[in-house]
Amino acid sequence: MTVVAHIRTKRPSRLRRRRARVGDAKLGQSDGRIAFAARSAGMTLVELLVGMVVMTIVLGALGGVMYTTVQATQDTKQSRSRAVRSTALQAQLAEGVHESLSFLLAANNRLLLWTSDGNASDGVNLDELRLYERDTRTRQLFEYTIVWPAGMTQAQIDAANTAYAATSNFATVANRLKRHANCRKTLVATGLKTMTATLNKSAALDATLVTLKLETVMGALSETCIAACGPREPRRPA
Repeated sequence: MTVVAHIRTKRPSRLRRRRARVGDAKLGQSDGRIAFAARSAGMTLVELLVGMVVMTIVLGALGGVMYTTVQATQDTKQSRSRAVRSTALQAQLAEGVHESLSFLLAANNRLLLWTSDGNASDGVNLDELRLYERDTRTRQLFEYTIVWPAGMTQAQIDAANTAYAATSNFATVANRLKRHANCRKTLVATGLKTMTATLNKSAALDATLVTLKLETVMGALSETCIAACGPREPRRPA
C-alpha cells in the first residue's frame, strides 16, 4: 500500500512580495548614490590637467592686461613729464630773447644775444653777451655769461670788458666768451636731442624774430616743441 503525502508549500502573500520589490528598489537606489558619491569624491588625472590648462590661460590673460595697463600709465606719465620740460625750456629761452636787444648769431645748437647796452656805448661789450649752446655729446643746454668778480674795480672791469664792432665774426666771439676766465656756465636743460634756431632775416643784426625748434628726450620717447619769439625792444648795435 502506497501512501502519498501531499506537502503544501505556503506561497508568500502579495503584500510580502510587494515589500520585497520595494526593498530591492531602495537597495538599488542606495547603491547608485554610493557609486555617485564615490565618483564625486575625487578628480581624474584628465580633469586635473584640463583645470590646470584653463587656469594657466586665465592667469596669462590677466597678466597681459595688467602689463598693458601699467605700461600705458608709465607712458602717460613720461609724456606729461616731457611736455612740462619742453614748455619750461621754451618759456626760459623765450624770456631770454624778450629781454635782449638784438640777435648776433643763430645756428644749429647755438644762439648768441646782445642783452643790453650797460655802458651806453651803443655797441656790444663782452659782459653784454648771452650764449645758449647745446652740447652735442651730453645733450645738455648751457647758458654762458660774464660775471665779474666782486673785488674788481670799475677801471679793471672797463679794461677787461672787450668791445666788438657790429661787423665782428660773432661765431669767434662766442668761442672767446666760453673760454673767458670770468665766464659763468649755467646748466639750462638736459636730454635736449636737437636744437635749431632760424631767424626771419638772413643777417642776424637785421632779424627781429627767431624760431626755435627743440626736441627733448625722456627714455625711448621724445617731445618736439616749436616757438617763435623776439626782443621786446629790438635795437641794432652800432
